[in-house]
Amino acid sequence: MRLKRILAGMLRVWRHEVARLQPSGLFTWRYLRPRLPPKQAMHRALWWRSRNRLPRLLWLPLEVFRILHWQCIGYRRALDVTVAACAEQVVKTEGIAVALLRSRISAWARHWCIPPEEAYTHGLYRDDMDGLSLLYAAELLPYHRLMNSRHGAGQADYRIVQDKQRLAERLAGIGIPMAATVRMSDGNSEDLASALTATGAVFCKLRFGSRGESAFMAEPSGAGMIGRTLAGSRLDSEAAVLAAWKALTGKGPVLIQPYLRNHPVLQVLSPGADSITLRVITRMQGDTTAVWTGLLYVQAPGDLQEREFWLLKIDAESGKAFDAFGHWLDSDNDAENAPSGCSQRCMLDGQAIPFWQDTVRHSMQAHAALPRLWSIAWDWIITPDGPFLLEGNAGWDLSPLQVLGVDFVQLAAAEGL
Repeated sequence: MRLKRILAGMLRVWRHEVARLQPSGLFTWRYLRPRLPPKQAMHRALWWRSRNRLPRLLWLPLEVFRILHWQCIGYRRALDVTVAACAEQVVKTEGIAVALLRSRISAWARHWCIPPEEAYTHGLYRDDMDGLSLLYAAELLPYHRLMNSRHGAGQADYRIVQDKQRLAERLAGIGIPMAATVRMSDGNSEDLASALTATGAVFCKLRFGSRGESAFMAEPSGAGMIGRTLAGSRLDSEAAVLAAWKALTGKGPVLIQPYLRNHPVLQVLSPGADSITLRVITRMQGDTTAVWTGLLYVQAPGDLQEREFWLLKIDAESGKAFDAFGHWLDSDNDAENAPSGCSQRCMLDGQAIPFWQDTVRHSMQAHAALPRLWSIAWDWIITPDGPFLLEGNAGWDLSPLQVLGVDFVQLAAAEGL
């Protein structure tokens, strides 16, 4: 089993660091200049920090090859796919000609290595958009590392957050209500069967890592079990559940937890069994912790091939939910599908989240135990019995807050970076 995981880890490094043909972040040959404007200097710093665990002498020639490949031919296919998918919507809603749309997205892709899909998502086909004021998916982890370095974070801080069981034990010790772990498993399917017998529905996830990679829920059904992946695909048979179990345990140690049910106030957003995640984002301000905002993640209906969520913004002071992302979430939908998504999200618009003040207090208390991390996203399940913390994320997705107008490039500059 250990050799299998080592080989799987080597395969992931090959796939994500060596074999991929997309640059590691925004890049322009202007980076060779000794002095750059502040925004360009910020993106250069993030690109330089994007090598992950590869030695610099290996990463740099690979990155030069990826950049040359991308700027010569690599971006063209991504551009074709993006324009084909979004042109009709943009022409209909904004009146921008397809040729102009293609030209503007192509310029950002060629000159700055911004993926066309992200250029479209952020509206860079509009003439008044400044693409250098935004951060992109490839810059997410380098940005968090850069900000954390300003606050003195080290590997020990990252290891605590990445190890969900260790984090749970530490936070439970200071009174934070944590989602219980029925057992940890190294891959024995009997662990899953015994957990289902003991608790009924369970949720299985990796002990280390984030983003819910390969996570799934399972519950008894007749003489077997069924379930659903976090990505949205149904597991309609025991064989499908065991296949998901094998895929998950092949990536590392697994935590098996009771499947938590939503509070009735929130359940209206998800008529099925899907848990609704409340994300509370905290940040350090000097020596104190503060809540930035809350986000409610609701699994969209249907048997999805990839993860898809609806989002609601939670006001930090009142705890009320607002449909602040409708224009963003519905931008890829056609006119027939967009209203149903909006009406579902709007069912909670203006209502207060149950146990909000308790959740805020616990989130700030949890961050105070990790003061060298600049910002942490705490994922909660709000149940009829109160909030239960699933995990903390030190590399959380910045995109929703950028949609709300947060300028992370300017924020880093204010930190002196």
